[in-house]
Amino acid sequence: MKLTYVFSGYTLWLDVLDEDNSIRNVMDGMEAEHNTAHIQRPHVTLVYGVPHTLESSLLSFRSLLPHFSSLKAKTLTPNGLICDTEIAGVNSGKMDMIWSEISLKASPAFASARRAIESIFDVTGNEEKKDGTGREDGEEWRPHLSLAYDEPGGGTLDLKSVVRHVSKEEGIWKDVKVKGVSLWDMNGTIEEWKLIEEVVF
Repeated sequence: MKLTYVFSGYTLWLDVLDEDNSIRNVMDGMEAEHNTAHIQRPHVTLVYGVPHTLESSLLSFRSLLPHFSSLKAKTLTPNGLICDTEIAGVNSGKMDMIWSEISLKASPAFASARRAIESIFDVTGNEEKKDGTGREDGEEWRPHLSLAYDEPGGGTLDLKSVVRHVSKEEGIWKDVKVKGVSLWDMNGTIEEWKLIEEVVF
């Protein structure tokens, strides 16, 4: 089912290379099977839910270009597969959502760049933490590739289905190479997210 949750703010993505379309194939396969929302492109979220104005977010994005350049051709290593459910108000949940992801291991270069991003966007400690938001002191960034989002209480996305789709794509377990960064307006549902600006390495 299409996820009905309405997001807010701006989000910063690491855009990743998908040369054999293995990531896109998994995303599209689950979208077709479960009628889930279309995810615009394969990506790793750096920060999300940034509550600034568009103008302020753009200025912050552009000021980060020197930090972004250090990530050119850097890779993240897949190290897990997750399908889970979040319910608003349960275990600090902020929204009702089923999601699936490939967990990734990042090098120190990513941690350094993300600290700069958090500082410039002023999101450290932001209580919104799903999908790579501002984190509380001592909380480690957990990079991941989102594959699908579904609606609880009617959605059919589950781990068995995720494993089945992923098993068809041998290339999905290769190291993920960063090809650029992009700033998105995420005010609305997932399918209403809009690209604001991007930098391709």
